Amino acid sequence: MTRITVSKLLSACLLSVALPLAAQAADNPDFNYNYVQGGFVNIGSGSNNLSSGFGNLSGVGADGSYEIAPHWHVLAGFETADCCDFRLTHFKIGAGYNQMLMQQLGLFVNAGLVSSHGKYTPAGFSGSDSDTGLELSGGVRFTPVEKVEVDGFVTIVSGDDFLDSSPSPGVLGLYHFAPQWSVFASYTANVDRFYAGVRYAF
Repeated sequence: MTRITVSKLLSACLLSVALPLAAQAADNPDFNYNYVQGGFVNIGSGSNNLSSGFGNLSGVGADGSYEIAPHWHVLAGFETADCCDFRLTHFKIGAGYNQMLMQQLGLFVNAGLVSSHGKYTPAGFSGSDSDTGLELSGGVRFTPVEKVEVDGFVTIVSGDDFLDSSPSPGVLGLYHFAPQWSVFASYTANVDRFYAGVRYAF
């Protein structure tokens, strides 16, 4: 009889803690997966990059996400950067799953197809090549203070020779300066990629 009473009390205590957290997570509007963004891209010339020997590649990028159902979103992206007679272009399309873990903290996992195209055009010569692979990424979104978001993530690419296949950790910072507008900056290690610009959420 005592064991049953203690068990019921423990269950009630756990529910009293878990239910408010679940309600806060369900109602938390911090993380919007309906957005488009674009800006400046720089890809370093580290040893893990195809751009090694060509210098830093600079260019532009654009990508976006759209929530098609609760917890599910589709995504697409494009970027092109060049230097020293070499241009590298990436296209990406995929889908993802998102879930609030608790108030101000959410989880996301994305998977998709990535296609790359490299073109080398020194004087009197032109050569190009393309490749396609699979990309898997996942991480967390966190709002430490109002109007600020910090994301941590890891990306793995398989089958695309233009991209490093080892896990690439990264971080993104976002500042909401208007109701639907934000500025962002991100850095991905291994591939030495810096991306910064403006995001519009809808």
